[in-house]
Amino acid sequence: MEEKKLDARIERALPAWCKRTETPTVRLQPTLDKVSRSRFGGSLKDAPLDENGKPLRLLCAIFCSEIKGVPDFPEKGVLRFYIQEEPIYGMDYQQPSSQKNWRVIYDPEEPEDMPEPCKEEITEFPIKGCFCLTPSEASEPLAPPDYRFMDAFNRFLLRYGRLKPIDWDEYDMIKDRYSLRGNKLGGYMWSTQDDPRMHEVYQKYDTVLLQIDSCYRGDCQISFGDDGVAVFLIPHDKLKARDFSDVMFWWDCY
Repeated sequence: MEEKKLDARIERALPAWCKRTETPTVRLQPTLDKVSRSRFGGSLKDAPLDENGKPLRLLCAIFCSEIKGVPDFPEKGVLRFYIQEEPIYGMDYQQPSSQKNWRVIYDPEEPEDMPEPCKEEITEFPIKGCFCLTPSEASEPLAPPDYRFMDAFNRFLLRYGRLKPIDWDEYDMIKDRYSLRGNKLGGYMWSTQDDPRMHEVYQKYDTVLLQIDSCYRGDCQISFGDDGVAVFLIPHDKLKARDFSDVMFWWDCY
């Protein structure tokens, strides 16, 4: 069976599209080496409580002074992300910005205490250990499955003589070529299912505050359901104002 290729007009358009929509991101590589203070997993004292009075678990701690290249990200301080250890992790599909059973906490100072490995194994928790994070600056173009891609790219193609919208095979080929997967701050959101921001009520959450992807590499094991991804989104004006009370938490899997 002959492999399907992208239309020549799409191929001509893609380099200009990438240049036009490119946005900064910082990739986060988990490692067992002690290369940073930022961590996936681990435990800290004084965890916030869920709606039933049970302590939440630390998902991630980002020491902001280690992060360079994300527009309007705090220059210092620490961002902590907490979730429940139960399989749904505290997400509320009806109210994904309700921080009843998960939390984002920002401390403008960077304390001395750092996350350490949990003493007990938490089988349901997505982070299987405590990993340091190696940040690296990068960039990425607007691509599937971000809800803004399809309409915007079809309009862009008109200047290259492509009048009909891209089909789903072409959509998937572009999605594979410019994957938005991975652990990162900034950039564009990846989802295994539909981007929830197709619903207008969520479209104000235009900035990726943190994305954590499933990973099965050596000792670094991260699993959100079946090869899923979790993302915290924030309105850019709230990020700029250092207001982390209005954040959307969403995760899905295959």
